[in-house]
Amino acid sequence: MKAPEILFFLGAGASIEAGVPDTIQMAAKFIEDFSTNEYVQKHKKKVYRPFRTILNTLEKWNKEKKIDQIDLEQLLETLEKLEKRSEDVILYFTDKRYFNLKPYADIICIVNFLKDFIKKVTTVSENQIRYLSPLFDFIEPSPFQPLVIFSVNYDSCIDQLCTTYKKRYTDGFNIYWSPEEFKESKYELQLYKIHGSIMWYQTDKKEYVKIPIKTEKSQIELITGETANPLILYPMGKFEYIEPLTEMQIEMRRKLEAKNTKLVVVVGYSFRDTYITHMLWDAARKNRDFVVMLVNPDARVIYENRLKYYDKDAGIPSSLEGRVIFLPYEFGKILPLLKNFYVKSL
Repeated sequence: MKAPEILFFLGAGASIEAGVPDTIQMAAKFIEDFSTNEYVQKHKKKVYRPFRTILNTLEKWNKEKKIDQIDLEQLLETLEKLEKRSEDVILYFTDKRYFNLKPYADIICIVNFLKDFIKKVTTVSENQIRYLSPLFDFIEPSPFQPLVIFSVNYDSCIDQLCTTYKKRYTDGFNIYWSPEEFKESKYELQLYKIHGSIMWYQTDKKEYVKIPIKTEKSQIELITGETANPLILYPMGKFEYIEPLTEMQIEMRRKLEAKNTKLVVVVGYSFRDTYITHMLWDAARKNRDFVVMLVNPDARVIYENRLKYYDKDAGIPSSLEGRVIFLPYEFGKILPLLKNFYVKSL
Protein backbone atom coordinates (compact mmCIF):
# COMPACT_ATOMS: atom_id res chain seq x y z
CA MET A 1 0.00 0.00 0.00
CA LYS A 2 1.50 3.31 -1.10
CA ALA A 3 1.70 6.39 1.06
CA PRO A 4 -1.01 8.40 -0.79
CA GLU A 5 -3.49 5.67 0.16
CA ILE A 6 -2.82 6.08 3.89
CA LEU A 7 -3.70 8.96 6.17
CA PHE A 8 -3.01 9.25 9.89
CA PHE A 9 -5.37 10.90 12.34
CA LEU A 10 -3.99 11.53 15.82
CA GLY A 11 -5.96 12.07 19.01
CA ALA A 12 -4.81 12.62 22.58
CA GLY A 13 -3.86 8.95 23.03
CA ALA A 14 -1.05 9.33 20.49
CA SER A 15 0.80 11.72 22.82
CA ILE A 16 0.34 9.98 26.17
CA GLU A 17 3.67 8.16 25.91
CA ALA A 18 5.35 11.54 25.38
CA GLY A 19 4.12 12.54 28.82
CA VAL A 20 1.18 14.63 27.62
CA PRO A 21 -1.82 13.75 29.84
CA ASP A 22 -5.14 12.77 28.33
CA THR A 23 -8.13 15.04 28.97
CA ILE A 24 -9.15 13.34 32.24
CA GLN A 25 -5.60 13.25 33.60
CA MET A 26 -5.08 16.86 32.54
CA ALA A 27 -8.21 18.00 34.37
CA ALA A 28 -7.20 16.16 37.55
CA LYS A 29 -3.69 17.63 37.45
CA PHE A 30 -5.03 21.13 36.87
CA ILE A 31 -7.50 20.86 39.75
CA GLU A 32 -4.66 19.81 42.05
CA ASP A 33 -2.25 22.51 40.89
CA PHE A 34 -4.84 25.28 40.86
CA SER A 35 -6.24 24.46 44.28
CA THR A 36 -2.80 24.69 45.89
CA ASN A 37 -1.62 27.77 43.98
CA GLU A 38 -0.49 30.58 46.27
CA TYR A 39 -2.43 33.28 44.40
CA VAL A 40 -5.60 31.17 44.39
CA GLN A 41 -5.34 30.48 48.11
CA LYS A 42 -4.77 34.17 48.77
CA HIS A 43 -7.96 35.06 46.84
CA LYS A 44 -10.30 32.41 48.20
CA LYS A 45 -13.42 34.53 48.01
CA LYS A 46 -13.07 35.53 44.35
CA VAL A 47 -11.25 32.52 42.91
CA TYR A 48 -10.92 29.40 45.06
CA ARG A 49 -14.46 29.13 46.43
CA PRO A 50 -16.16 29.75 43.06
CA PHE A 51 -13.86 27.14 41.54
CA ARG A 52 -14.87 24.55 44.16
CA THR A 53 -18.54 25.38 43.53
CA ILE A 54 -18.02 24.76 39.81
CA LEU A 55 -16.30 21.42 40.47
CA ASN A 56 -19.02 20.27 42.89
CA THR A 57 -21.71 21.18 40.35
CA LEU A 58 -19.92 19.31 37.55
CA GLU A 59 -19.49 16.24 39.74
CA LYS A 60 -23.22 16.28 40.51
CA TRP A 61 -24.04 16.65 36.81
CA ASN A 62 -21.68 13.82 35.86
CA LYS A 63 -23.21 11.54 38.46
CA GLU A 64 -26.68 12.10 37.03
CA LYS A 65 -25.38 11.55 33.48
CA LYS A 66 -23.33 8.50 34.55
CA ILE A 67 -20.06 10.15 33.52
CA ASP A 68 -17.10 8.89 35.52
CA GLN A 69 -14.83 11.92 35.80
CA ILE A 70 -14.44 15.58 34.88
CA ASP A 71 -12.29 16.00 31.79
CA LEU A 72 -10.43 19.04 30.52
CA GLU A 73 -12.80 19.93 27.69
CA GLN A 74 -15.84 19.73 29.96
CA LEU A 75 -14.17 21.97 32.54
CA LEU A 76 -13.01 24.54 29.99
CA GLU A 77 -16.32 24.61 28.17
CA THR A 78 -18.17 25.14 31.47
CA LEU A 79 -15.84 27.97 32.49
CA GLU A 80 -16.19 29.73 29.15
CA LYS A 81 -19.99 29.40 29.26
CA LEU A 82 -19.97 30.93 32.72
CA GLU A 83 -17.67 33.71 31.56
CA LYS A 84 -20.10 34.56 28.73
CA ARG A 85 -23.29 33.77 30.63
CA SER A 86 -24.86 37.19 30.06
CA GLU A 87 -24.77 36.58 26.29
CA ASP A 88 -26.82 33.36 26.43
CA VAL A 89 -30.49 33.79 25.50
CA ILE A 90 -31.38 30.51 27.18
CA LEU A 91 -31.42 32.35 30.52
CA TYR A 92 -34.56 34.20 29.42
CA PHE A 93 -36.44 30.92 29.17
CA THR A 94 -36.07 30.26 32.89
CA ASP A 95 -38.09 31.58 35.81
CA LYS A 96 -35.01 32.59 37.79
CA ARG A 97 -32.14 34.03 35.86
CA TYR A 98 -29.37 33.64 38.39
CA PHE A 99 -26.24 31.60 39.01
CA ASN A 100 -25.11 29.88 42.18
CA LEU A 101 -21.84 31.78 41.78
CA LYS A 102 -21.50 35.16 43.47
CA PRO A 103 -21.25 38.22 41.18
CA TYR A 104 -17.67 38.86 42.29
CA ALA A 105 -16.46 35.41 41.20
CA ASP A 106 -13.40 35.83 38.96
CA ILE A 107 -14.12 33.33 36.19
CA ILE A 108 -11.70 35.00 33.79
CA CYS A 109 -8.86 34.36 36.23
CA ILE A 110 -9.68 30.63 36.32
CA VAL A 111 -9.94 30.45 32.52
CA ASN A 112 -6.55 32.15 32.06
CA PHE A 113 -4.93 29.83 34.61
CA LEU A 114 -6.33 26.84 32.72
CA LYS A 115 -5.12 28.05 29.32
CA ASP A 116 -1.63 28.66 30.73
CA PHE A 117 -1.73 25.18 32.23
CA ILE A 118 -2.62 23.62 28.86
CA LYS A 119 0.36 25.40 27.29
CA LYS A 120 2.68 24.06 30.00
CA VAL A 121 1.64 20.39 29.89
CA THR A 122 1.54 20.11 26.09
CA THR A 123 5.12 21.30 25.59
CA VAL A 124 7.45 18.33 25.10
CA SER A 125 11.18 17.77 24.69
CA GLU A 126 12.94 15.70 22.03
CA ASN A 127 13.75 12.77 24.32
CA GLN A 128 10.03 12.25 24.95
CA ILE A 129 8.98 11.61 21.35
CA ARG A 130 11.44 9.03 20.00
CA TYR A 131 8.79 6.29 20.16
CA LEU A 132 7.06 8.06 17.25
CA SER A 133 10.01 7.69 14.86
CA PRO A 134 8.59 4.57 13.06
CA LEU A 135 6.04 6.94 11.53
CA PHE A 136 8.77 7.87 9.07
CA ASP A 137 8.52 4.36 7.60
CA PHE A 138 5.42 5.64 5.82
CA ILE A 139 7.37 8.20 3.80
CA GLU A 140 7.77 6.75 0.31
CA PRO A 141 11.16 7.81 -1.13
CA SER A 142 10.56 6.55 -4.66
CA PRO A 143 8.36 7.89 -6.11
CA PHE A 144 8.52 10.49 -3.38
CA GLN A 145 5.32 10.77 -1.35
CA PRO A 146 5.01 12.60 1.97
CA LEU A 147 3.45 11.24 5.12
CA VAL A 148 0.14 13.01 5.76
CA ILE A 149 -0.97 13.47 9.38
CA PHE A 150 -4.10 15.14 10.70
CA SER A 151 -4.21 15.86 14.40
CA VAL A 152 -6.55 17.39 16.97
CA ASN A 153 -3.68 17.73 19.44
CA TYR A 154 -2.24 21.10 20.44
CA ASP A 155 1.10 19.64 21.54
CA SER A 156 4.42 19.82 19.73
CA CYS A 157 5.12 16.07 19.49
CA ILE A 158 5.20 15.73 15.70
CA ASP A 159 6.96 19.08 15.28
CA GLN A 160 9.66 18.01 17.73
CA LEU A 161 9.92 14.60 16.06
CA CYS A 162 10.62 16.15 12.65
CA THR A 163 13.12 18.59 14.12
CA THR A 164 14.96 15.86 16.04
CA TYR A 165 15.22 13.53 13.03
CA LYS A 166 15.93 16.31 10.51
CA LYS A 167 12.82 15.66 8.45
CA ARG A 168 11.44 18.36 6.20
CA TYR A 169 7.89 19.07 7.26
CA THR A 170 5.23 21.75 6.95
CA ASP A 171 2.27 22.67 9.09
CA GLY A 172 1.16 25.42 6.72
CA PHE A 173 3.18 28.13 8.43
CA ASN A 174 6.30 29.87 7.21
CA ILE A 175 6.36 32.25 10.16
CA TYR A 176 3.03 33.55 8.79
CA TRP A 177 0.14 31.31 7.74
CA SER A 178 0.89 30.20 4.19
CA PRO A 179 -1.32 27.31 2.97
CA GLU A 180 0.67 27.20 -0.28
CA GLU A 181 3.35 25.38 1.71
CA PHE A 182 1.23 22.21 1.54
CA LYS A 183 1.56 22.27 -2.26
CA GLU A 184 5.36 22.29 -2.13
CA SER A 185 6.95 18.97 -3.13
CA LYS A 186 10.01 19.35 -0.90
CA TYR A 187 8.37 18.23 2.35
CA GLU A 188 8.54 14.69 3.71
CA LEU A 189 5.66 15.19 6.11
CA GLN A 190 2.51 17.30 5.99
CA LEU A 191 0.99 18.10 9.37
CA TYR A 192 -2.56 19.43 9.57
CA LYS A 193 -3.33 20.47 13.15
CA ILE A 194 -7.04 21.06 12.70
CA HIS A 195 -7.63 22.36 16.25
CA GLY A 196 -4.51 24.52 16.38
CA SER A 197 -1.13 24.42 18.06
CA ILE A 198 0.62 25.84 21.12
CA MET A 199 3.10 27.39 18.66
CA TRP A 200 0.49 29.22 16.57
CA TYR A 201 -0.79 32.67 17.53
CA GLN A 202 -3.29 35.24 16.38
CA THR A 203 -2.13 38.83 16.78
CA ASP A 204 -4.15 41.93 17.60
CA LYS A 205 -4.10 42.68 13.86
CA LYS A 206 -5.71 39.27 13.18
CA GLU A 207 -2.58 37.90 11.53
CA TYR A 208 -1.68 34.25 12.05
CA VAL A 209 1.91 33.52 13.01
CA LYS A 210 4.03 30.63 14.23
CA ILE A 211 6.33 31.38 17.17
CA PRO A 212 8.23 28.29 18.41
CA ILE A 213 9.19 29.58 21.83
CA LYS A 214 9.07 27.77 25.15
CA THR A 215 6.83 29.68 27.52
CA GLU A 216 4.21 28.65 30.03
CA LYS A 217 2.13 31.77 29.37
CA SER A 218 -0.63 31.44 26.81
CA GLN A 219 -0.57 35.13 25.83
CA ILE A 220 2.70 36.69 24.64
CA GLU A 221 3.82 40.20 23.69
CA LEU A 222 5.54 40.82 20.36
CA ILE A 223 8.34 43.33 19.80
CA THR A 224 5.83 45.41 17.83
CA GLY A 225 3.89 45.97 21.04
CA GLU A 226 1.05 43.71 19.91
CA THR A 227 -0.23 40.89 22.06
CA ALA A 228 -0.73 37.45 20.54
CA ASN A 229 -3.00 34.69 21.78
CA PRO A 230 -2.73 30.96 21.05
CA LEU A 231 -4.46 29.82 17.88
CA ILE A 232 -6.29 26.94 19.51
CA LEU A 233 -9.88 25.78 19.15
CA TYR A 234 -11.13 25.39 22.68
CA PRO A 235 -14.43 23.51 23.10
CA MET A 236 -16.70 26.58 22.96
CA GLY A 237 -15.13 27.70 19.69
CA LYS A 238 -15.10 24.48 17.72
CA PHE A 239 -17.27 25.87 14.93
CA GLU A 240 -15.84 29.37 14.93
CA TYR A 241 -14.34 30.52 11.63
CA ILE A 242 -10.58 30.79 11.95
CA GLU A 243 -8.89 30.76 8.56
CA PRO A 244 -6.02 28.24 9.06
CA LEU A 245 -8.15 25.79 11.04
CA THR A 246 -11.13 26.03 8.71
CA GLU A 247 -8.94 25.50 5.63
CA MET A 248 -7.26 22.48 7.22
CA GLN A 249 -10.63 20.92 8.08
CA ILE A 250 -11.77 21.41 4.48
CA GLU A 251 -8.55 19.80 3.25
CA MET A 252 -9.09 16.88 5.61
CA ARG A 253 -12.51 16.24 4.09
CA ARG A 254 -11.05 16.46 0.58
CA LYS A 255 -8.29 13.97 1.33
CA LEU A 256 -10.63 11.56 3.11
CA GLU A 257 -13.00 11.52 0.15
CA ALA A 258 -10.24 11.15 -2.48
CA LYS A 259 -10.57 7.93 -4.46
CA ASN A 260 -6.99 6.86 -3.71
CA THR A 261 -7.46 7.06 0.06
CA LYS A 262 -7.88 3.48 1.22
CA LEU A 263 -6.86 3.49 4.87
CA VAL A 264 -7.13 5.98 7.73
CA VAL A 265 -5.14 5.05 10.83
CA VAL A 266 -6.89 6.68 13.79
CA VAL A 267 -4.75 6.77 16.93
CA GLY A 268 -5.94 7.47 20.47
CA TYR A 269 -9.09 9.34 19.48
CA SER A 270 -12.50 8.90 21.10
CA PHE A 271 -14.65 10.66 18.44
CA ARG A 272 -16.16 13.30 20.68
CA ASP A 273 -16.23 15.74 17.74
CA THR A 274 -19.24 14.63 15.74
CA TYR A 275 -18.17 16.52 12.62
CA ILE A 276 -15.10 14.26 12.34
CA THR A 277 -17.27 11.16 12.67
CA HIS A 278 -19.49 12.49 9.87
CA MET A 279 -16.44 13.08 7.68
CA LEU A 280 -15.48 9.41 8.00
CA TRP A 281 -19.03 8.24 7.35
CA ASP A 282 -19.23 10.43 4.24
CA ALA A 283 -15.88 9.15 2.95
CA ALA A 284 -16.96 5.54 3.51
CA ARG A 285 -20.19 6.12 1.58
CA LYS A 286 -18.31 7.55 -1.41
CA ASN A 287 -15.44 5.04 -1.42
CA ARG A 288 -16.29 1.37 -0.95
CA ASP A 289 -12.61 0.50 -0.45
CA PHE A 290 -12.30 2.92 2.48
CA VAL A 291 -11.17 1.29 5.76
CA VAL A 292 -10.48 2.72 9.21
CA MET A 293 -7.87 1.23 11.55
CA LEU A 294 -8.43 2.11 15.22
CA VAL A 295 -5.32 2.05 17.39
CA ASN A 296 -6.66 2.39 20.90
CA PRO A 297 -6.88 0.11 23.96
CA ASP A 298 -10.66 0.74 23.82
CA ALA A 299 -10.93 0.41 20.05
CA ARG A 300 -13.90 -1.98 19.95
CA VAL A 301 -15.92 0.00 22.50
CA ILE A 302 -15.30 3.24 20.57
CA TYR A 303 -16.43 1.57 17.35
CA GLU A 304 -19.60 0.20 18.93
CA ASN A 305 -20.53 3.49 20.59
CA ARG A 306 -19.38 6.11 18.08
CA LEU A 307 -18.84 4.65 14.58
CA LYS A 308 -20.94 1.56 13.96
CA TYR A 309 -24.36 3.21 13.91
CA TYR A 310 -25.86 6.41 12.56
CA ASP A 311 -28.46 5.99 15.30
CA LYS A 312 -27.52 3.41 17.91
CA ASP A 313 -30.91 3.42 19.65
CA ALA A 314 -32.68 2.78 16.34
CA GLY A 315 -30.04 0.25 15.28
CA ILE A 316 -29.32 1.99 11.96
CA PRO A 317 -25.87 0.81 10.79
CA SER A 318 -23.41 3.36 9.43
CA SER A 319 -21.35 3.17 6.24
CA LEU A 320 -18.38 2.06 8.40
CA GLU A 321 -20.07 -1.08 9.73
CA GLY A 322 -17.70 -3.99 9.12
CA ARG A 323 -14.99 -1.70 7.73
CA VAL A 324 -13.07 -0.96 10.91
CA ILE A 325 -9.96 -2.85 12.03
CA PHE A 326 -9.21 -2.96 15.75
CA LEU A 327 -5.72 -2.69 17.19
CA PRO A 328 -6.39 -2.54 20.95
CA TYR A 329 -2.85 -1.52 21.94
CA GLU A 330 -0.87 1.51 23.04
CA PHE A 331 0.46 3.34 20.02
CA GLY A 332 4.16 3.16 20.94
CA LYS A 333 4.02 -0.62 21.27
CA ILE A 334 2.27 -1.24 17.97
CA LEU A 335 3.92 1.46 15.84
CA PRO A 336 7.17 -0.44 14.97
CA LEU A 337 5.02 -3.24 13.48
CA LEU A 338 2.39 -1.07 11.90
CA LYS A 339 3.63 -0.78 8.33
CA ASN A 340 5.39 -4.07 7.65
CA PHE A 341 2.98 -6.30 9.53
CA TYR A 342 -0.50 -4.85 10.04
CA VAL A 343 -0.78 -2.55 7.02
CA LYS A 344 1.08 -4.92 4.71
CA SER A 345 -1.36 -7.71 5.60
CA LEU A 346 -4.18 -5.62 4.13
